Amino acid sequence: MDRQMNIFSSPGRRGGRHLLNKAFLIIGMLLISMGTFAQIRITGVATDAGTGETLPFITIQVKGTTQGTTTDSDGKYTIVVPGQDAVLVYSYIGYQTIEVTVGIQTTINVALQEDIEVLDEVVVVGYGVQNRRDVTGSIAKVEGSDLMSIPTSSFDAAMQGRAAGVQVTQTSGMAGAGAAIRVRGIASITAGGDPLIVIDGIPVQQDAGSRTGGAQDNPLASLNTNDIQSIDILKDASATAIYGSRGANGVVLITTKRGKSGKPQINYSSRVAFATPNVKVKMLETADYLKLYREGLVNDYTFNPQSAPDPATVTTYPGGYTEAEALANNTDWQDLVTRTGISTYNDLSISFGSNRLKTYIGLSNVAENSYIKENHFKRTSGRLNLDYSPFNFLQVGGNFTFSRTFNKYVPVSWDGGYGRAISNALPYFPAYDSDGNYYKFPMSTNPVAEIYEKLREIYTDRVMTNMYADWTIIKDLSFRVEGNIDYRDNESNYLRTKELSTAPNSNITNQYDMNWNAKALLNYALKVGDNHRFHFLLGTEALRSKRTSNYRNVVFEMGKEDWLYNNPEFDPSKETSTRYPNQEYSFISFFGRVNYTLKERYMLTATYRRDGSSRFGENNKFGDFPAASVGWLITEEDFMKDNDIVSLLKLKTGYGITGNAEIPNYAQWGAVNVNETQLYTGKQYWYINSLKNPNLKWETTNTFDVGLEYGFLKNRFSGEIGFYNKNSKDLFLNVRVPASGGYTQFLGNIGKVRNTGIEFNVKSVNVNNHDFNWTTDFNISYNKNKVIDVGTAGPDALGGEGDTRVLVGQPIGVNYLVKTIGVDPQDGAPIYEMLDANKKPIGSTKEYNAERDRQPVGHPYSDFVGGLNNRFLWKNWDFGFMFTFQIGGNIYDDGEKFQMNNMGTWNLKERVLDRWQKPGDITDIPRITLGRSGINQARNTTEYLHDAGFLRLKNLNVGYTFTGTPLKRLYIRDVRIYAQATNLLTLFNEYYTKYSGEPEIMRDVTSAQARNLSLNVTYLTPPQACTYTIGLTVNF
Repeated sequence: MDRQMNIFSSPGRRGGRHLLNKAFLIIGMLLISMGTFAQIRITGVATDAGTGETLPFITIQVKGTTQGTTTDSDGKYTIVVPGQDAVLVYSYIGYQTIEVTVGIQTTINVALQEDIEVLDEVVVVGYGVQNRRDVTGSIAKVEGSDLMSIPTSSFDAAMQGRAAGVQVTQTSGMAGAGAAIRVRGIASITAGGDPLIVIDGIPVQQDAGSRTGGAQDNPLASLNTNDIQSIDILKDASATAIYGSRGANGVVLITTKRGKSGKPQINYSSRVAFATPNVKVKMLETADYLKLYREGLVNDYTFNPQSAPDPATVTTYPGGYTEAEALANNTDWQDLVTRTGISTYNDLSISFGSNRLKTYIGLSNVAENSYIKENHFKRTSGRLNLDYSPFNFLQVGGNFTFSRTFNKYVPVSWDGGYGRAISNALPYFPAYDSDGNYYKFPMSTNPVAEIYEKLREIYTDRVMTNMYADWTIIKDLSFRVEGNIDYRDNESNYLRTKELSTAPNSNITNQYDMNWNAKALLNYALKVGDNHRFHFLLGTEALRSKRTSNYRNVVFEMGKEDWLYNNPEFDPSKETSTRYPNQEYSFISFFGRVNYTLKERYMLTATYRRDGSSRFGENNKFGDFPAASVGWLITEEDFMKDNDIVSLLKLKTGYGITGNAEIPNYAQWGAVNVNETQLYTGKQYWYINSLKNPNLKWETTNTFDVGLEYGFLKNRFSGEIGFYNKNSKDLFLNVRVPASGGYTQFLGNIGKVRNTGIEFNVKSVNVNNHDFNWTTDFNISYNKNKVIDVGTAGPDALGGEGDTRVLVGQPIGVNYLVKTIGVDPQDGAPIYEMLDANKKPIGSTKEYNAERDRQPVGHPYSDFVGGLNNRFLWKNWDFGFMFTFQIGGNIYDDGEKFQMNNMGTWNLKERVLDRWQKPGDITDIPRITLGRSGINQARNTTEYLHDAGFLRLKNLNVGYTFTGTPLKRLYIRDVRIYAQATNLLTLFNEYYTKYSGEPEIMRDVTSAQARNLSLNVTYLTPPQACTYTIGLTVNF
């Protein structure tokens, strides 16, 4: 070691030191050159492939990294890449994204092709698919991924605010609740008003007006939202006429996910949601209630001493409570029947395949608990979608879905429970007595007891199966056959215990629905020269539906009651059972469509369908439904070729006839009943209360539609604006006939309704670079509904819930109420508008006379509805928010007329504290009364008709996606964690802020007529939920 060190210290060895320095220099240069070799500097220019013009500010990114740059104002760029294997990704709004491997290049010039995805996007139409370029009808598309942002068990509720011309109204905040969907207004009075829903070619029966207790049933809850690829909503006659007598209310086509070629792709997602009531109804506390009760006694005695008792003689309060006893309790009944509901949603899907066989498997488990105690919805479902090509000319496959749902309903609305908590449950009543048992109300029923002792359990098994074979006979000519089955087994169980009745009972209703559908389709595509393209479709379809049901009820001895599915012991004499008549109907159809395109810019679509149905009268068994539409792709014209501003302009218009066959199955035969009170020869007898009508047919809607699709700045801004005019006639109504014939009415086609509207939507890409992306979707629509004719029907002949009526010149379901002008400052009595015999105002009155003074008031539908959705991406972060809104319209609170007046039997809203108290008071709330001083306690007036307009923050979400080598080592492509919230904020709605009401729900109904007429009515309905969700998505 010493010898080696001496080499450098020795004077004769200076040359060794120089040699070492040169060695270090060479090594350094090698390292520098190696580094220089590893990092390559790339320069270039980006241009438009069509025009040759340079493209400024396009994004250039090194694939798989966050490293990137943009071109300058002259289209030039410079970027340093890590090596020859680097891949550069070039992207720009309105152009196709391209990828280039660097290799040995140092100069890379790229020419980007214009992206015509807006035109070439595939949309689902009736019995097929089309490029959007060729579509001449009005179709709105909602991606399945958009629906997953809302924590709900049913996809229909998640569609709210996402499509122009489509209004979605939530039925309630209960677990598994669905929504009422209306496409371009309401076109029927008594027949079904919901759109036809088709899932992978299977028409779905919806049961409008079916309910359990005070909650609406939702047959769509059996479908797993995670399985949905897309939803296409057909709105105009050009798009819906292919469905003939079932297309008048619009058509919702749901396409589920399918397998893809390549490596298996596995997706797992899990969410946990926490739900609370969106709004809590502010009710009186005990002290205020007692004060107002005494005040009501004084008011009644002051203004009517002859009929009202002297307050000095009244020593107790309702229920027999003294003041001291009442003040000992201050029960918050809403808190006792609500909770923070915790729900879980778990989904697993697998997609894989080859060129021959493609498979999609979806599994789902939902356990949804609403904010109402004991209210649960559970669903376990599985889906298998197969596509197999044994030969190049043949493809076969199918969709197989099974779902099992369990819904535990609790009493709400008029049925008690939550409804009772905001009505009959007085604040000084306790929930439990001193022994810990349910407190027995001296009047009405304990809502806590109803929640736990008035039980309903519904079990539903559903199988949906579709099988098809697609045979390519020759090139461009194919023949397809399909067979579909939708089977539903529904078991509804009810148990009322001894805690609520001295005659506890249990019952069970079994309902079996079998729907089968078969179709055959012949498709032919023909191209003649360079300028003519044709596509022909011919098809036939048959549908048959059958429902069988039975009912069984047992009354038990107290303490021995049990669910009937447990086979309990009981006295056979206490059992009753009923087998309901079967409900069956069928359709047979023939249809065709021709699409013609001239020079890739002029389009024509013509459709025709002929429907026959068992529901129609014997003289009208078949109906014809034609439609035609044309389109002009203006931007394909030579005079638009060099336009840098307008990138898409397509004008389209159409006219067609569609029908509505959602009428009772046997209406054509009239109706009979059993007279149980009047006997003939000592026996009950049948009598006819309506005549048969052999001319009964479908309702008919004639629709004219015009629309303009647009895109600006390479489709940085794109959307559509449309106008429509829908005239519906032959509406299904009762027609009165002279009673001298022995009958009073028959069912006929006589009503007329018109819907006119405008729709607008726009999508904008506000920012798009390698680090940050911001897009906005906005839609708004206006619809005016007007009844044209109802025959001889009077104001009360066609009614819905909450005093809604059908009146000529008014929208369907207009509120028919006494108009309140104000409150008299001198005596606190409400003042009404008085009408003469011709329903003309002639002054004011304090007399409540509904028969004389009722008039159509307000507007049951909002003037404008829409949604605003924003999405932000920054590196691996994503953030979004969505607003929904309504402008105009009214909501009628049918329960508030009791919650503001029914002192003595109901608790009242806190709002009554602003009541009239002494002469000179200026207020809109009358004096408190117990009903003995000339003021009706339950009056149907405009006092409870509120503005329905609002702006609501419907959804707010933020997420982060993890990628990279550590995950890839675990065969994980990416992991996303996120948080979201729904219904966080509601603005510009007095009903919500001042009256603690929910503007986005509708009350339960029992018929299609009530569903059509009562969309703006609520009655003690549970509000929507405010939810907070955390979630995880893993892609393998």
